[in-house]
Amino acid sequence: GLHLAFLDVTGVVAGIAFATLGALILPARRRKAKRELEEKLAALRQKLVGSLTEQFTREMGRGAQRIEDTIAPFARFVRAENDKISAQREELVELEAHISGLQAQLKLKAIAEASGG
Repeated sequence: GLHLAFLDVTGVVAGIAFATLGALILPARRRKAKRELEEKLAALRQKLVGSLTEQFTREMGRGAQRIEDTIAPFARFVRAENDKISAQREELVELEAHISGLQAQLKLKAIAEASGG
């Protein structure tokens, strides 16, 4: 009986030891697994944000290029018309100067004729 009682006590002590050990190891493993999961999620989140940012930037560039390509013919037309208007404005200034010169000559001629000449 003593031998059996000793095995019972040994089994109980071993069971308590394993339970205690399990109570210490399982929470530590759980914390480690939780920390690893949080790290993996953070890395995945960072990768996803980076990927989305890159894709957004690429699509914005493409959109801007499409807009520029669509507007380019109109922009060229506006520049050409602006150049024409600038040239016409310069010509108009020259004509106004010429007209002013002719008016001054006519006034001088009228004054000369009026004074008896």
